[in-house]
This record gives sequence, C-alpha cells and structure tokens, in this order.
Amino acid sequence: MKKFGSPTGTATIVLYAHTGTYGTSSEPTGTALATSDTLDVSTLTTSFALKELTFPVSQQYTLENGVKYFIAIR
Repeated sequence: MKKFGSPTGTATIVLYAHTGTYGTSSEPTGTALATSDTLDVSTLTTSFALKELTFPVSQQYTLENGVKYFIAIR
C-alpha cells in the first residue's frame, strides 16, 4: 500500500463468501464473515510497503478448502 495525497481515516479488510464466476464476475455475498483491525491510512508513506491487518480473535474465521472467498478493502 502507499498513499496518494493526504488521506485521512481508516482502512479495514472484510472477508465475504463469494458469488459469481471467479475471475470475471466475482462479488461478495451475504454478511461479512470477518473484519480486520483498522489501519490509520494517514500513516502510509508515498512508497509501496507491505502492511499487515490482523483479525482479532473474535473475528477469526476458518477458511474451507475448495471454497472461494471475496476480500474487500474498506
């Protein structure tokens, strides 16, 4: 991730079940399965860097083998 301009606010990762055709018409479906902790986007730099957003214990979800999921950054 990197910033452009002077962003404010937070970002989270949200895990959903997947619907549609994988790779062409993928969409999230249903309610969120898990939501990560937040990242303060004002702390990003103008250079690309890996950022880790973790899921708190109450939001951990066990992924099932062979099932497709949808991840959204909000």
